[in-house]
Amino acid sequence: MEIRDFTIEDHDSVCKIALQSWKVAYLERYSVHQIENINKEWYAIKNHSGIIPHIKNGSLFYKVLIIHNSITGFILGEITIAQLNRLFIDPNFFIMDMGKYYLDYMKNN
Repeated sequence: MEIRDFTIEDHDSVCKIALQSWKVAYLERYSVHQIENINKEWYAIKNHSGIIPHIKNGSLFYKVLIIHNSITGFILGEITIAQLNRLFIDPNFFIMDMGKYYLDYMKNN
């Protein structure tokens, strides 16, 4: 298991995890069509590209979780105001307490 900073090469994997997670977490609130549209907008390549300078200057944290050489989750937040904005885990890894692992990691690092 590895946690490292997001890079633009992670874009496709992060988008896939976000979409899968949204469909599990928000299907009672939004239609599949709405979820897909929200994810297209929020996780557009231009948005991810715009985040990179903020990761590098230390104002944002955006970490990916890698298990068996695959990205299985990500966490994003603002360092300057100590705010967690997003935490998504591949639904196939929900039972492994990866969300708790991520939060413990962020708390201790």
